Order: sequence, then structure tokens, then C-alpha cells
Amino acid sequence: MLDPVQAQLDAYNARDLEAFAACYRDDVRVYDLDANVERFRGLDELRARYGPQFVNLPQQRAKVVSRQRVGLFTVDVEFVTGSGERPDAHVMAIYRVDGQGPSAKIDRVWFSPRG
Repeated sequence: MLDPVQAQLDAYNARDLEAFAACYRDDVRVYDLDANVERFRGLDELRARYGPQFVNLPQQRAKVVSRQRVGLFTVDVEFVTGSGERPDAHVMAIYRVDGQGPSAKIDRVWFSPRG
């Protein structure tokens, strides 16, 4: 896997939980960017949060509006659609990638509130 950020987005849009989880380290930490608090930690929690979403919101997709890479960090502005009762919205995600080449995986993520 050369680009885990793009690979996880592709798996997210394909609703493929195992391909999605494979892009993240076992000890991944996901944070709320605005409140600066940890939302969850680890692949078990990632699967528990995204698995039902992939099943219950089959039309949900994220499209990258802009992407910037600086060192270990990738900053995406994404437009998320198909979220059921929630309106379509822009979200900012900051991914930190640990490692390079085929062993590279996402170890930290910060999400902005939907806007």
C-alpha cells in the first residue's frame, strides 16, 4: 500500500470495512479537531464505528475537494454525501502516516466538525 490515505478513501467509498481498516495501524487514534479530544482508539473501535455506518448508509461517499501533503501529514477537505438524515457537508480530515512505502499506515486522524 503506497498511499494509505487514498486507499482508505477508496475503501470508504466502496464500503469495504476490512480494506478500510487495513490502512490504519492497530493503535490508531482518532481525534475531534475542534474540541481537541480523542474520539476513539484502535482498530476494534474503528471497525465498531464504521462497520454499521457502511451497512446502514450504503449511499454515503466522500469526495476530496482539496488535498495537501506536508511531511507525514495529509490534509483533506472532503465533501460527504448520502449520510441519511444529515445534510451533505464539508469535512476536514488531517491524517498522519507512520512509515513509508508498503508498510505505511495511518496512525493518527483529526476530524473537523461537519460544516
